[in-house]
Amino acid sequence: MADPISTLSLVANVMQVVAFTGDFIRLCRTTFEDGTPEPGAASNAAHFAALLSTLRDNTSNFDPVLTDAEGSNETLQARSRLKILASDLARDTKELQRVLGKVTTTASSGTSSRLKAVLAYKFYYKGLIASLEKRIDGTRNVMNSEFLSRICSSTQAAHARSEERYTGLNDDMKLFIDRWSDGRRTISELVSAEAQATRALVTSEAVQTRGRIDLLETRLVTRSSRHQAEEARRRVLSTLWFREMNERENKIEEASDETVEWVFSEEPLADGEKCRFVEWLKSDRSVFWISGKPGSGKSTLMKFLLRDSRTTEYLGTWKTPVQICRFFFFELGSNALQKQLRGCCRTLLHQILDGNPTILETMLQKRPELSKKLSEYDWSLRELSGVLQECLSLGHWAFCLFLDGLDEIVSEERDAIVKLVGSLRRLPTVKDLTYNAIRTYAEDRLKEHVDYLQAPDKSYQQFLSDLAWRSEGVFLWAVIAIKDLLRSMHNLDTWPMLCKQLEEFPPSLNDLYKQMWNKQNEDWPRFKEEAAEIFWLVLNFGDWHVLRELHYLVATHQELRTELQRLVTIQGYYSSEDEMRISETYEAWLSARSCGLVEIDLGLYLGRVLLGWTAALRTVLAEYARLHNTFERIRDRRRRNTSG
Repeated sequence: MADPISTLSLVANVMQVVAFTGDFIRLCRTTFEDGTPEPGAASNAAHFAALLSTLRDNTSNFDPVLTDAEGSNETLQARSRLKILASDLARDTKELQRVLGKVTTTASSGTSSRLKAVLAYKFYYKGLIASLEKRIDGTRNVMNSEFLSRICSSTQAAHARSEERYTGLNDDMKLFIDRWSDGRRTISELVSAEAQATRALVTSEAVQTRGRIDLLETRLVTRSSRHQAEEARRRVLSTLWFREMNERENKIEEASDETVEWVFSEEPLADGEKCRFVEWLKSDRSVFWISGKPGSGKSTLMKFLLRDSRTTEYLGTWKTPVQICRFFFFELGSNALQKQLRGCCRTLLHQILDGNPTILETMLQKRPELSKKLSEYDWSLRELSGVLQECLSLGHWAFCLFLDGLDEIVSEERDAIVKLVGSLRRLPTVKDLTYNAIRTYAEDRLKEHVDYLQAPDKSYQQFLSDLAWRSEGVFLWAVIAIKDLLRSMHNLDTWPMLCKQLEEFPPSLNDLYKQMWNKQNEDWPRFKEEAAEIFWLVLNFGDWHVLRELHYLVATHQELRTELQRLVTIQGYYSSEDEMRISETYEAWLSARSCGLVEIDLGLYLGRVLLGWTAALRTVLAEYARLHNTFERIRDRRRRNTSG
C-alpha cells in the first residue's frame, strides 16, 4: 500500500541520493585528477553506501497501488513512475559506486598505483562516470519538475502528520513531510538540511558536530554489523552444503495416494493393528521408528510424509511452529557423505540454520569460532554433532527430524547414529502395516485381467490377500511377483495355474528373483553376462544425460546396435517406425534380461528418446567402443582367474 508516509520516504531517499551523488562525484574527480585521496573519502564512501542500501530496500518494499480515497489514476501513474525512477537510480548509483570504489582503492595504494588510477580514470572511467552522472542528473531534473505534485498532495502530507507512524520518524523525515505539506517541491527546498549536512561532510568532517558524526557512525556500524552477520551466515552455510545432499530424496518416486494413505488413518487396519503415526505427531514422544524389510517402501513413505500438509498440521497440535528437517542415507551415492553421519549432520545443520537465521545468530554468539569456518574441512564430526544437538536443544524452537535409510550408513558409524537418535525403546513400527498398500497395488495392476481369469470373486479376493501376506511387507517382492504373474497371463495360463504359481513363490526376495531369472534365462552363462553388464551400467551411469536409452542399447545389445549402424550407413537416418520397433524390441529384451528390475522410464520425456538423435549416434558408438574394451578386460580377467 502506497500510503503518504511510504511515498514521501521514498521521494526523500531519492532526493538524498541525487543530492549527495553530485558532491561525491566532485570529490572523487578531484582525487582522480591529482591522484591524491581526499581526506574523509572513506567516510564519504561509507555514507554513500548506506544511502544506496536504504534506497534499494525502500524501492523493493514500495507498492504504488493506492488504497486511499483521494487516490486517482494520475496519482497511481505518478507513483508507479516514482518506483521506476528509484529503481533506475539504484542501478546507476550502484554501478557508479563500483567504478568509484575501484579507482579510489587503487589510488590509495601508493605512488605508482595513484598514477595507474589517474590514467585509468582519464582513458577509461571518465566517460563512463560522465554517462552515469548525466543519467542521475536526468533523475534530478524529473524530481524538480511538476511530476512531484502528482505523487502526493499537500493535504495528504498534512494528514500523514496525524498518523501514529509519524511520531516514530526521525527529525529529518518529519521536516521533509512538514515542508511538503507547506507546498515545497524542489530538492533544494525539501532536503536543504540534509544537503548542508552532506556538503559539510564532503568539505570537511571537522565542521560537523560530534553528535552528527556519532549518529552517522552508529548507523554505519549497525549496517556494517548486519552485513558482517549476513556474510558469516553465508560462509557457515557454504561450509555445510554439498551438492548431493538432496539427491536420494529427489530420486525416490512419488507414492500413489492409495498405497500410503493408511499411515494417516486412526482406524484399525485389516489385521486389527493400528498405525499410531498421527497419535505420535500430536504427542511429545521423541521417536517414531519405521522398520521393514528392504524394498518394503519405507523411503517412498518417508517422502510422502515430508510432502503431505497433514504432517505439519498434526505436528502443530504438539508445538507451533515446527521446522521439519530430513536426511536420506544412500549407500550407492556417488559422494561418501551420503552414507556417513558427517553428511547427515551437515545436511540437518544446513536446513536448520538456513531456515531460521535467528538460530545461527544465537549460535555465533555462543560459539564465536563458527564465524571463522571457511571450508567443509574446518568441521570435525564431533563439532558437527555437538552444534547440531545444541541447535535442537534451544528452547524457543521445535524440530521434527526425518532420517531415512539408517541401514545404509557405513557400518562403523551405525552405533554413532543410534546414539544421535537416542536410546531405542519399544517403538511403533510399520511391520505388516504395508499389507493394505500392497494389496491395493496388486488389485490395480491385475484389474484389467479379471475378466480373462474367470475366477470366482471370493477366490480372486483371497488371491490378492494371499499375495499381500506372502510379500511380508516387501513392496519390491510384490512388484516382481506381479510382473511374473502378468507374463503368465499373457501366455494364457489358467486361473488354477496362477494360484499354483503364487504358492510356489519363495518368501525371500533374493530367492524370488533367482526363480524368475532361471525361468526366463535358460542360456545361463551368456544371459548372466549380459545382465551383469546391464546392472553395471545402471549403477555407474544411471544419471547420464538424456541419451540414456540410446547409450544402453548401443552398449548392451549387439544385434540392435548393428541394425542402427546399418540404417544410418545406408539411409543416413532411422525413421520413427524404425525407432518404435527397435525401442520396443530393446525394452522387452531389457526387462527379460534384468527380470524386470531395469526399465526404460519414458515419463521423463515427450516420447521415446531414440528419435532425433541420429547425429549423436556416431559419438555414442565411439563411447561404446571404450566401454566395450572395459568389459572385455573384465571378462578376460575373470576367465584367467577361473582357469587358474
